[in-house]
Amino acid sequence: GRDSGWWEALSVEARGAYGLLDRAPRSFDEVLAASPLSPAALTSALVELELSGLVVQHPGKRYEKV
Repeated sequence: GRDSGWWEALSVEARGAYGLLDRAPRSFDEVLAASPLSPAALTSALVELELSGLVVQHPGKRYEKV
């Protein structure tokens, strides 16, 4: 299991991006349209979430919570 500080360890951008995702894959453009982040900042946030094991990227730049 994760320690209790895992959420606080994420950047503000990653937390926001995580809140826009669910268990159904969403395209990068769908997430971007719902996000106040720039494309570069959203890309960075999604990579952070992937590296943290919270999000998976499917073919076609579709993202899903795990």
